[in-house]
Amino acid sequence: MRQLIMTNSKQQTNTSNNFVCPKMDNCPIFQNNILNKTTGETYKELYCKNEKTHTSCKRFIISETTGSSAPNYVLPNCNLSISEIIIRSRDS
Repeated sequence: MRQLIMTNSKQQTNTSNNFVCPKMDNCPIFQNNILNKTTGETYKELYCKNEKTHTSCKRFIISETTGSSAPNYVLPNCNLSISEIIIRSRDS
């Protein structure tokens, strides 16, 4: 959700406080199911709760590309390419 902030008679839009990735409801990283709490919280701040960087999350990209959840071994900053992740998922 966006908040409107009045500053010096100018309107500014603040989107960082309430943004959450639209995939978060089904993402095990957001729900702390596959990482320890500290690491999970770091990823949440860098990706899940960041309107500007959530689209660079490999889990988000896989979900958008394939329509399926990313495998649990895929972290937001995974070094594998999208193609490599898809191929490995099909082979397993």
